[in-house]
Amino acid sequence: MSKAAKKYGHLRSAGVLLAAGLAAVGLSACSGEAGPAKGHPSKGHPSASGAAAHSSPGKKSLDDAAKPAKALVDEYTPSGYRTSPVASGYDWANASGQKISESLPGDHLFQIACSGSGAVTVTVSLPKGDSKEQVECGAKARTISFDGKFDAVVSGGTSNSGAYAWRIAGRA
Repeated sequence: MSKAAKKYGHLRSAGVLLAAGLAAVGLSACSGEAGPAKGHPSKGHPSASGAAAHSSPGKKSLDDAAKPAKALVDEYTPSGYRTSPVASGYDWANASGQKISESLPGDHLFQIACSGSGAVTVTVSLPKGDSKEQVECGAKARTISFDGKFDAVVSGGTSNSGAYAWRIAGRA
């Protein structure tokens, strides 16, 4: 083997080691949580602004924690409404301040349920008046019908565990 081949062989070995080292660093950087967990609303609804502080490494992910709450919400759809939601979302049961706003013509149904322990409070603003609903974790979904503009704020207690889920269904 010539001197040049030996030189490039050593450089190639060093390059392979460097690439392997960078790959290992990249994998270890991706194996931990990349940042704070956030609520997972669908259809572009923002999650609670404080939701990031409500999860910690080693605990269930929000997606897993919300499955029982989503099952409670999906358990019952009154006749005359579609089973696929117009909008939906979920967050930790101890998160506060998730705002849900929709302006939908026609009759719609808002459903919310909580899994885990504790309760969440839903403050609803409708053209016909405001109301405050208490949603006990583990109970059947609460249902509110509306036509037109719907605004709600969901707030959980700091001692709650689990997650809550909500959906809006339209008339069939």
